[in-house]
Amino acid sequence: MNRISLLLPFCLPPPEIAGDLLRELHAPALASLLAHAAGGTFAAEPLAEHGWNYSLPHENWLARQCGLAFDPRLNSAPTAATAMRGLGLKADDGYWFVLSPAHIQIARNRLLLADPRTLLLDEAESRALFDAASPYFEELGKTVLYGDALNWFVRADDWHALQTASADATLGRNMDAMMPQGPTQLAWRKLQNEIQMLWFTDAVNARRELAGKPLINALWLSGGAPAGGTDSVQPQFDALFEADRQQVAWACLGALGRTRPEHRGTGYIEAIEGGSQRHGLLLIDALSSPANSADWSGWLTQMHHLENTCFAPLLSLMRSGRLQALTLVATRREGLAEFKLTRNSLRKFWVRPSLKHLLP
Repeated sequence: MNRISLLLPFCLPPPEIAGDLLRELHAPALASLLAHAAGGTFAAEPLAEHGWNYSLPHENWLARQCGLAFDPRLNSAPTAATAMRGLGLKADDGYWFVLSPAHIQIARNRLLLADPRTLLLDEAESRALFDAASPYFEELGKTVLYGDALNWFVRADDWHALQTASADATLGRNMDAMMPQGPTQLAWRKLQNEIQMLWFTDAVNARRELAGKPLINALWLSGGAPAGGTDSVQPQFDALFEADRQQVAWACLGALGRTRPEHRGTGYIEAIEGGSQRHGLLLIDALSSPANSADWSGWLTQMHHLENTCFAPLLSLMRSGRLQALTLVATRREGLAEFKLTRNSLRKFWVRPSLKHLLP
């Protein structure tokens, strides 16, 4: 393998607690990688006038690498068509959206979207809910396709002007402000309400309630894109390695023209070491859930796990020459930093390992 780009959403801690977290973080391999790397300057995302965007920095970075052009201040990344291709679905015409089964929580004075990573929705449950909801779309003349448990797709040509937000960008925010906006928003909300009532008494949710799982009580719409938009996509990578089945990975797979990653699961280091690709992308999403729920003890646990399973092995591969270059893309909600490292960078023996580069 010549080169790896490692995308780590929420690797950068919030500025207000960064110092306290890093004092508790023991990660010498990561500290060495960061200290020897070039770059590392934090780049804040330009925000819309209302103070937030419709997708997060890691989603924006990945979309740009896959050749998808959009403005996160105006809409979510146009991932539907590439995600469909990544899941082996074919769509030659029309305008498509990602449909995500979701759980809405009622807070004191607002509605909140639950983190999709916490839903524990399996394929059988998702298929059953999809089959129940499909006739409601078909009555409106809209085609729906099943991708996987958390990603369905709908063709809605007349909804092309809808402004949508990604699920990740919606987490922690008042859901009303993040709902699809545009000339056909009422049609979407009416359909959403009908499906919510349908699922309220569905056997799947009855079983989930008995098992203590979150009810699937909504659909989230995002990622609108024309079907033909994948033909001109030219990604930066020729391989994808993915540890955690991130939702954003399907769009990258589609951009690569494939329906599966080079490796999925904990053995990605061995797959990288044995690969012949020129530039691979490694996606690890283990930090998003604890960061989104402000579980900073859990965040530290995941970082310590990554130190042993990811950072130290990558550092070893670079020192041995089996990996020539590494780019670490670390993000938080407000922006990201890119750390670029080559094998020659590690020859600077006088550089002291330090985690200070993760500070704001």
